[in-house]
Amino acid sequence: MLVREHSQVRLQNNKFVPLAEGRDIRLNIPKGKVENEISKLPAASGRFEIQTPSGIAAVRGTQFRVASFSDETRTEVLEGKVALAHKNGPHSALPAGYGMAMQKNSRVEAIPLLKAPHISEDSLLAERLPIDLQLAAVDDARRYRTLVSAKGLSSAVVSDQVTEIAVMRIRDIPDGDYVLRVRAIDAKGLEGEELVRPLTVNARPGPPFAISPGADARLAALRPEFSWARNSEASGYHFQLAANPEFKAPLIDEPSLAVSTFHSPRISLKASITGAWRPFLPVKVMARSALRIVLRAPRPAPARLALSSKICAGKNLIMRAIAFRWVLKKTWKNR
Repeated sequence: MLVREHSQVRLQNNKFVPLAEGRDIRLNIPKGKVENEISKLPAASGRFEIQTPSGIAAVRGTQFRVASFSDETRTEVLEGKVALAHKNGPHSALPAGYGMAMQKNSRVEAIPLLKAPHISEDSLLAERLPIDLQLAAVDDARRYRTLVSAKGLSSAVVSDQVTEIAVMRIRDIPDGDYVLRVRAIDAKGLEGEELVRPLTVNARPGPPFAISPGADARLAALRPEFSWARNSEASGYHFQLAANPEFKAPLIDEPSLAVSTFHSPRISLKASITGAWRPFLPVKVMARSALRIVLRAPRPAPARLALSSKICAGKNLIMRAIAFRWVLKKTWKNR
């Protein structure tokens, strides 16, 4: 059981029932949220029940969530089945993939839970914190919840963030290995099915902050200058400039710089390229620290000009102004 912050949970009963050969566990939750994963029980063996001001949830082997408020109880079933009832009222079975927002003395219908958000990555690496990672929007979602825990469902949550846009938001947490869970939330406040991924946080020491040139800058200089913020934890810096974002065969690779600036040697280009540059600590390459830039090839020099003077009818021609004109080669394209 995972008890969320600001929750009140009272253990009303926890005893062994010999005839049932199992335990009878009853919890009372005046307010707050709990997430449960109950081992499957044999028929007529034990009981697990949660009471709230609005109703009762009884289960046998399932994964479900209960949120209790003064006038409403929200239940979401991820696996198995939960029996729900108003106090002193009839029971109804809530199957996996459905949720219910139950008010006192008010009959409500089961609602399909929203589908889990989707990302293509099987695992995630966070190298900067806090961060927002973009998600594909879920139909009918009003908000999104991102939970990070160290050892899965049963461990304490170290980051719990809710956003109104389709992002995974992770606050500043220590480096380490975690489990990330993301859910979409509908208009009734029911939280949907979960996206679950392993998450590795490797954000310290942080990468140097690139200052100049900025992202998508266009550089015409043959010897551009690069600068980044000084990192107090760094004993040196590693600088790379490449013609591709993967940094395959870098144009410049300086592994041991003592200062946070770099004056590039002359770069000879026959055509403009879209490249990338990054400063990082020698012991730690940051995959997402690179900035894209455009390196422009130099303009071709104009053709030589020949200046001639003329003498008209034996009189000296006094030249008060000279105008120069030339034509660029047709092979030159605007950059």
